[in-house]
Amino acid sequence: MTVKTDDGAMPGEYRVTVSKTVDEGATTTTAQFDMAAPAKPAKYKSVIPQKYSKPETSGLTATVKKGGPNKADLVLTE
Repeated sequence: MTVKTDDGAMPGEYRVTVSKTVDEGATTTTAQFDMAAPAKPAKYKSVIPQKYSKPETSGLTATVKKGGPNKADLVLTE
């Protein structure tokens, strides 16, 4: 049996994406719970500019080195 101990990305240069969303409309709090009225579905809003959510437009990269340690300091300019 072979045990793999090198989990993670292969060494190389990678394009990076970043995203974060917040819930803007869920209505499932105790005070608003009503069996007769269906809960409003969650509505999510991005809090980071959309350009960072796609590898083609983010402009962000990170290099993975064999044996590490690997750290990426990402700077979002918008």
